[in-house]
Amino acid sequence: MVHMQQKTQSAYTNAPLIRVLHVEDTLGDLELTRLFMKRKVYTNLHIIPVLSAEEALELLGREDFDVIVSDYQMPGMNGLELLEELKKRGNTTPFILFTGKGEEKVAMEALNKGANRYVCKDSSPASPIDTLARYIEEVVEEHRIEKELSESLTELLAQYRRLKDAEVIDHQLQKRLDVLILGLLADRATMDEEERKIMSEHDLLREIQRNFNITVKYGALRAVLERLKEKGIIRDLPGEGVSLGCVPPKRRRLML
Repeated sequence: MVHMQQKTQSAYTNAPLIRVLHVEDTLGDLELTRLFMKRKVYTNLHIIPVLSAEEALELLGREDFDVIVSDYQMPGMNGLELLEELKKRGNTTPFILFTGKGEEKVAMEALNKGANRYVCKDSSPASPIDTLARYIEEVVEEHRIEKELSESLTELLAQYRRLKDAEVIDHQLQKRLDVLILGLLADRATMDEEERKIMSEHDLLREIQRNFNITVKYGALRAVLERLKEKGIIRDLPGEGVSLGCVPPKRRRLML
């Protein structure tokens, strides 16, 4: 699920409102966290409580949240199993494990499985609540930056691929200059068999650029023209400057 940052502004702060999904099976702990957040005036944190990991997954299927805060020990699916299930589903919402005292090994395992932070509860709730609030703001900001960087990288890669595609096309067209030249000369054909199709080298360079949007070096053009002359497909015409002349197919001087 793609994280979507809410644009609503808190009435008491300029910080964007942060939607927090709090997964905790104990109503007392949910209420305690809510009260301490309110007392500390964390007015930009909008906490949505659920009582189980299963309920959290069901809600995450319908709504987007900025961060998930989950207890570890819960009936049914525990906090680590919830984290693993979220990763399987491709959910990239930042995840903070809110563990009990003595569960540091579990917290480290959570970090190894992709959790962004962990906070250990203790006998005094004020300290971990302050830490939790700070971590919430940190991981949301980190996620926002990572998302912007990822989008920028994706766009840069797309631009690179477009440039590479253009280079390939340009290379292929350069390799088939003979076809381009004969095509341009054929465009000057008339119904009159005696009418000659004439273009100067300068005209050819300009027309190739205009019609096919590629820049041909003069040396490359001359090499192709010499090959076409050797095959008897085109020939030089007398006059001012160097011109290219072709006569209609029935005179067997131009093979189109």
